Amino acid sequence: MSGRDPIFSTRAECLGCDGRIVRNRDPWIEIIGKLDGSWLSFHGIEPAVAAVTDENDIPDREVYLLGWAHQSCVMKAIDRIESGTADLPQNPQPIQVEAGDHIVFDETLHLAADRQSCPFCDSREAMSDEHVWPRWYSRWLGEQGVTLNPGPNVRRLSIDVTAKICASCNNTWLSVLENDAGTLLKKMSVAARGIANNLSLTDADQKLAATWAAKTSYMIDAATEAPTIPRGYFHSLRLQKAPHEGSGVWVGRMSLPLAAKYERRFQLLEGNGQISAVVTTFSIANLVFQVYSTMFIGQVTLPFIGDQIDQAMTQIWPKLTDSAEWPSQFTIGSYEAWDRVAQRFG
Repeated sequence: MSGRDPIFSTRAECLGCDGRIVRNRDPWIEIIGKLDGSWLSFHGIEPAVAAVTDENDIPDREVYLLGWAHQSCVMKAIDRIESGTADLPQNPQPIQVEAGDHIVFDETLHLAADRQSCPFCDSREAMSDEHVWPRWYSRWLGEQGVTLNPGPNVRRLSIDVTAKICASCNNTWLSVLENDAGTLLKKMSVAARGIANNLSLTDADQKLAATWAAKTSYMIDAATEAPTIPRGYFHSLRLQKAPHEGSGVWVGRMSLPLAAKYERRFQLLEGNGQISAVVTTFSIANLVFQVYSTMFIGQVTLPFIGDQIDQAMTQIWPKLTDSAEWPSQFTIGSYEAWDRVAQRFG
């Protein structure tokens, strides 16, 4: 069964918990199916596909748009619908279901994004050059008294590294992510400078910072002449509002004057030289993020060396603890230390 883009207005009620779903902030799914819950289909969990409760029982009668649920509330929503306790719409919208060998699935999500289409949704409409380091960051640097040195990536006192993104993504969920993450990143930066108390990064804080860092690393890749990271990573982040399961994210504090530096390195498979992972290290203010994106799904682990470089980088995705102390006691204070961070995956 093919997936389709689930759509609702800016807010909806979750069929699992009755709480509010904010479309551009929360990871959510659309649920269609029979009114008695004997067959259900879920859209929005994975890119380009739909999940069903019974793939061998394709409905022979009309199914309906039943509503939406937080991704974390899927099982609760199923229980409620099947038991008849869910608050379903009085006049549900009929939905046509197609299944069979004639359905064409997108088998290209493992390929890098087409530079002429939005990597997050494949749209080719209203494309524009969007800043990888957001404009709020350049403005904030100015407020902090930081002067950006002229260079190829600085234009009109703004960091000018861009990637092609569609207006729909840029003006909706990406805008919300930037606004939410910006508040947290500023707090982390101030704490890292020692002019505010240390922070305890909650589970939500770690996910937010990691999601923003993953999004930024994917956009850095899309901004290059030879993009490598698969489109599926972008699509997954848009749907799940979290880094792709093949990504690991770390953050450290830095004392170098590097407002916007990035470095991409590649791990290669022995024998054929195929890229097995992309490691993107980049700075924002006095923070250093590192995002490891493997081309092969599996647990992301970091070989722990045990020296100060490893201890300077705090893992925030997948999380190691519900509350991560920030900042770490070690600072990346030299260009040699930067290089060691960038090269620690080999």
